[in-house]
Amino acid sequence: KTTIILSGKVADNEFKALLVHEFGHVTDLGCMQGKDTYRPSPFKDGTEIITMDDKSVSFYSISWFNSETKHPGSRDEDFVSGYASWDPFEDFAETFAYFVLQKNAFKKRARENPVIAAKYRWMQQNAFNNYSPIATGEHKWTGKVPWDVTKLAYEWKQ
Repeated sequence: KTTIILSGKVADNEFKALLVHEFGHVTDLGCMQGKDTYRPSPFKDGTEIITMDDKSVSFYSISWFNSETKHPGSRDEDFVSGYASWDPFEDFAETFAYFVLQKNAFKKRARENPVIAAKYRWMQQNAFNNYSPIATGEHKWTGKVPWDVTKLAYEWKQ
């Protein structure tokens, strides 16, 4: 279940970024669903079973063993944000938003980190085929993992 914030209490750029993040959830849990006839994966969103034919399972499996357990040896730097390390579904939505809003920083990180590179490739191949950019990120990767992608500076293309 995705909740979209409709309050006017955040700045316009953060609100747009929040919508991109939430569209990541919609893409993940709404558009990339498997069929009930396939066997269950180790991933569940609450009581909702994610089946093995769901495309998102291959994304989750980059960093996660199941819905609650990261791969042994996972590091903070293997996630686009601190919030992404919360669970596989936030990992997907934050990575989705990072691809849309901070693609240059994402590319730079991908050159230095094989886990981030796998997530970048997955997004490029599975979520953003023939993608036209809608924003230019202003985040510069310095080695410090941000907590929340939606708070990073970017310029929205008109």
